[in-house]
Amino acid sequence: MEFQDLSLRLSIDGERGSTNEPASSDPQDQVQKIMNKLHQSSSAAPDAATDKNPANVQAAGTVNKYPLLRRRRRLFIVAVDCYGDDGRASKKMLQVIQEVFRAVRSDTQLSKISGFALSTAMPLSETLQLLQTGKVPPTDFDALICGSGSEVYYPGSAQCLDAQGKLRPDQDYLQHINHRWSHDGARQTIGKLMASQDGSGSVVEPDMESCNAHCVSFFVRDPKKVRTIDEMRERLRMRGLRCHLMYCRNSTRMQVVPLMASRSQALSSGTSLCAGACPWATCTLSSGNMATPTVRRCFQDYTRR
Repeated sequence: MEFQDLSLRLSIDGERGSTNEPASSDPQDQVQKIMNKLHQSSSAAPDAATDKNPANVQAAGTVNKYPLLRRRRRLFIVAVDCYGDDGRASKKMLQVIQEVFRAVRSDTQLSKISGFALSTAMPLSETLQLLQTGKVPPTDFDALICGSGSEVYYPGSAQCLDAQGKLRPDQDYLQHINHRWSHDGARQTIGKLMASQDGSGSVVEPDMESCNAHCVSFFVRDPKKVRTIDEMRERLRMRGLRCHLMYCRNSTRMQVVPLMASRSQALSSGTSLCAGACPWATCTLSSGNMATPTVRRCFQDYTRR
């Protein structure tokens, strides 16, 4: 009877060797193998960063999808709506934004850990136009909540840009608010419900510039003839439409967004992205609440002017 001598050969470089291959007894050879392995691993890292495989790119972008938000420990939400009689943003809104930036950045320690978000009823186009007027780069904000919470943008993240380099809304948030939402149904139903009883026509007309896939916007022609929000909500529910309605922009617009969407819901969705990264102190800035003493003093000084 023949027996074959089986020995377990362990290679320090992690590769399985053959039973017929003699093990190297030279320590210098073993060290050289380890160095070669390390060199191969370091050279493979840049290749992975430039990988064009969609599956690999998607997997790599999952962790760093919103890098700026994940590094923030405090987020200042600017939700000060100042509009004129025509519903357009007034200069005071821009001045408040600039004052908030100046106040937060005057505190060196606070500015290192703080981010900014702007919450507004305006569409993205008008929001960017307002910021451009005040020479405020959109990238100074970590998030832009536009259209009464129907869209959320992250200007500081390259992953939220389309092929043309333009901002695109958070697709996960859009999928979340799309539940039981009917854009055409809401638009047609509200147009019928807002028809004037005296036969003079509808008291609202579509505002196409402010509309998007998840926001139906109307110009209010006569605020004295419009129905109340509670009455409109009840009538929409009777027709199987559940959504959020609001009069905004100095009562010159009526906007309808999905039931799962609102400016507060968009804020909750944005802050939840960092739940596992760091503790948050979210501060909503309005005329009655300036989150920190530094910002509060600045705002009070500004309002006295």
